[in-house]
Amino acid sequence: MATRTPPADGLTVAPSDLSELDSHRYWGRYAAAADLPNAASNAASSPSYDALQPGDVAFVTGLGELYVCTAKGTSGGADATWVSLSGGGGTTTPRSSHVLVVAEEAYLQPLAAVASPPMPSNNANLDPAVGAGDVVGTTCDYLDPGDGTEIEQALLAAASVSTGIDIRLRPMNIAFDPSAITSLPLVIPDDCHLIGAGREATTLTGGNADGATTQQMFAMGERSSIQSMSLISPAPFGVPPANAVFGVISNDTGSTGEDWVVRDCNLQITFSASDRVERAMIHDQTGTARVFDCDFVGGNGWAQTSSGEAVAIFYGQINFSIAALPTEPGQVRNCRSSGFNTLVAIENVTRPIIVDGWHARDVYAPFGAFRCRADYTVNQIFRGPYWSNLHVDVNNFFFGAPNSERAAFFIDVDRSATIEDFHVASCGANFANQGTPQPTYGVWLRSDATLQFGSVRGVNVTSIFGSVTIGAHLDVAAGASGTRAINSVRMSEVNVEAPTTNGGVGGRGAYFNASGGLGSINECSILNSDLSGAQVAGVEITALVNNTQVGWDVLTPGAGVAIIDAGVGTIQANNVP
Repeated sequence: MATRTPPADGLTVAPSDLSELDSHRYWGRYAAAADLPNAASNAASSPSYDALQPGDVAFVTGLGELYVCTAKGTSGGADATWVSLSGGGGTTTPRSSHVLVVAEEAYLQPLAAVASPPMPSNNANLDPAVGAGDVVGTTCDYLDPGDGTEIEQALLAAASVSTGIDIRLRPMNIAFDPSAITSLPLVIPDDCHLIGAGREATTLTGGNADGATTQQMFAMGERSSIQSMSLISPAPFGVPPANAVFGVISNDTGSTGEDWVVRDCNLQITFSASDRVERAMIHDQTGTARVFDCDFVGGNGWAQTSSGEAVAIFYGQINFSIAALPTEPGQVRNCRSSGFNTLVAIENVTRPIIVDGWHARDVYAPFGAFRCRADYTVNQIFRGPYWSNLHVDVNNFFFGAPNSERAAFFIDVDRSATIEDFHVASCGANFANQGTPQPTYGVWLRSDATLQFGSVRGVNVTSIFGSVTIGAHLDVAAGASGTRAINSVRMSEVNVEAPTTNGGVGGRGAYFNASGGLGSINECSILNSDLSGAQVAGVEITALVNNTQVGWDVLTPGAGVAIIDAGVGTIQANNVP
């Protein structure tokens, strides 16, 4: 059996009228693909190298496969490319120049060390011709020692070119080492896609070595994405720096970072007595990111020493800037979660964020499990959210939250801003019994400025052990002084089970509250809703509520009265159109 490059044995004979390029040699038999002429373990130099040509063939007895040379490499370089004609692989995995592959050292055993046939987890990412695990330049481009440094090098390489790059991660379990990585967060450059081998196969864990380390893992460039992996952000050991960026995955500060995607991922963030700054798993400042088919696991941010809010996805900026207005709306679709105080928070985003399909379990004392807020000093119009098919199970025990009111769906406008055209449809909320009574709301629309042109449809609010206070609350009675209004909000099929007195607030199915005398509620309605079980009133309408329509199928409260009406021009009837 040949262990070195032999001369061509002449078994392939060309007709005399064909040129040398039309005639290719048979180079004999070899034990492994790495032993082929000028391959990994069989360097060929002149004159043997000069005789090797693309199109030459040889047989690998260890695999029972015929190989063809597609590139002769360099003289003595052991870098020729041979490809199996049987489809079984080759000494080099053919890949597009737009794809980089990162593997982890010793994550998978070599084929020689496993049973025959090998387990699929071992066989999937090994070149059987090499038989020694992933090899740089053969089966992968970067081989990470387990600290994230080679993932960083792959991202830097992708950033150095002007075209989009896919970075594919082998099955791996890597914990970022902040002392080894040059700079955290790792930047996923524009048009780059970081693609794992699946949620259960590829796991990346952020650094928590000390309090001086940022907990942010990735900064997203424009049109970039993270796909098919698990990301874990552990609790810090100490207090993080004051300038740490909000969000474990966030925008790249070096660009606008618009229109990026997180898809098919498990995302976990951990809280403890050690404070953390990054209390959101995903933070998109521009309001354009899209999150699809993800699972979120989070704790309660209010449980740490400096209480705060644990957020799955945070859109926008607390300090709003006109220059940062997004051009395309963000989307969240088909997600699930356990824990957190807030699932999706929207702050000062001018375009509507679409959230469709989210099942949230064990939500801790939410100020707004789904929350949209506009707070701006000039007359700026913000398009409200489109929330549909959302289900919230609130674990409403008191954890020392900084906000006393708890809502499943909360839309709030302040100062000179306006929120318009919002929709809440086909949503539900279950409230568990709470340890310390606080008022709770199913849908809460609160205005210190102008909130208008909204619809609430098909919302079901269920109280476990009777803890929900108000099913639907239109509120202009609280907050800073000044003219404020809620206009043209249509609510229908708002079904509320057993709203009770809690936290000093009486139980109501729906409450149109303008009793502060500084604002008004105009031309709003609640129709075809089951508000039975209210302990104070099915519907209560205070002064300065104008031209309100109230219609119902069932409005027979368990206690109290069906309706308390101090409004102006209220229309009451069954099934008001």
